[in-house]
Amino acid sequence: VKALRELGRGAECEPLIAELKQAINELETPQPQVINAYAKFAGENSAMERAVKARETAGALKALLAEIEVYKSSVIR
Repeated sequence: VKALRELGRGAECEPLIAELKQAINELETPQPQVINAYAKFAGENSAMERAVKARETAGALKALLAEIEVYKSSVIR
């Protein structure tokens, strides 16, 4: 997105930003509570671990979105 803006192709950025926002919303959507009797053997593939990773990924994408928005406001000036 930053590169496209630097090249003066800002119109191409909006669909990418929309996809980023959609990905954040999907990652933050609460998943149904699943009780797994074998979760202690699942390691990183348990429902709880996947939820933690989804929250971490959503946080990273939010930071990226914030950086893009700050960059956008500095380029527009």
